[in-house]
Amino acid sequence: MIRFRVLQIVLIAVGCTCWAGAAQVQGLVGVRPLAGYACMWVMGGKAPAYVYARPSERSATVGVGGEMVIATSPLHLVGGFGEIVRRDGRHGWIAARALRPYESTSGLG
Repeated sequence: MIRFRVLQIVLIAVGCTCWAGAAQVQGLVGVRPLAGYACMWVMGGKAPAYVYARPSERSATVGVGGEMVIATSPLHLVGGFGEIVRRDGRHGWIAARALRPYESTSGLG
């Protein structure tokens, strides 16, 4: 089950141009967008956009959002935080104000 979940995450990443190269190294090819997930831009402004373990700034910080993240679609919002999937397949939460829709020019998602 975990292996299948990781494969799902990698297929989403192929649709995101910033991770397409990493997926090709592993020999995986994106064939279609994965239902239930979408790429989103992270606009942190002057401060970094931290990723939290739970939808609260008081929870543990588990990372920093890069330029782009994989988010649940439609975006699951709780208390001003959007649910994302980290590169290791675990879920995290990032301030919804930092997330912007991603529009691909390649047509992959």
